[in-house]
Amino acid sequence: MALRTISPPSLTLVGAAARDIWLDEFQLPIVRATTDSDFAFAVETWEHFRALRAGLLKIEGFAATRVEHKVTYRGQGVDLVPFGGVERPDRTIVWPNNQPAMNVTGLREAARTGVEVRLPGGVSVSVASLPAMALLKICAWADRNERTDRDAGDFWCLFVAWIASTGDTIFGPALDVYEAFEFDPDLTAAWLLGSEVRALLAT
Repeated sequence: MALRTISPPSLTLVGAAARDIWLDEFQLPIVRATTDSDFAFAVETWEHFRALRAGLLKIEGFAATRVEHKVTYRGQGVDLVPFGGVERPDRTIVWPNNQPAMNVTGLREAARTGVEVRLPGGVSVSVASLPAMALLKICAWADRNERTDRDAGDFWCLFVAWIASTGDTIFGPALDVYEAFEFDPDLTAAWLLGSEVRALLAT
């Protein structure tokens, strides 16, 4: 994987490609497939980010776009989303070329709790966990000027995949919560997923 040759160990797949990997893992339908990939990674400075991007563009198949954090690989989009040393106290980054501020809440948490997944061809990649993906989707949804059915649909897919990932154990440790929601499985599962998202932010 070309990114691994120049990127830090915290490289984590996020976004729609990560969503589709989880849906495929639990044999759930992929309603809106994507060919683009979003990678989050920690950098110390903007100079570090530029050096990483420049290194990518030296590799055959990569090409620049007009947007600093977007490149293409053999025609497919690749988003490079930095966090860490370039973050402001409010968990946003401001691109040096004066692009709008970007909320990167959830990327640090996604990198810390990433799950190693082996892809076809024997390539392994760290993929954001389902609770981290839910956190990222909530933040993206909150940041949009217009909230769309697509965002809601994406979150529902993540929610269903998370339920599938828990198997038959989802309600065992939380019978009191299940009872509090009058034995509604969807409301109980939503509360439990929310608790995991909150725990991500608390650590």
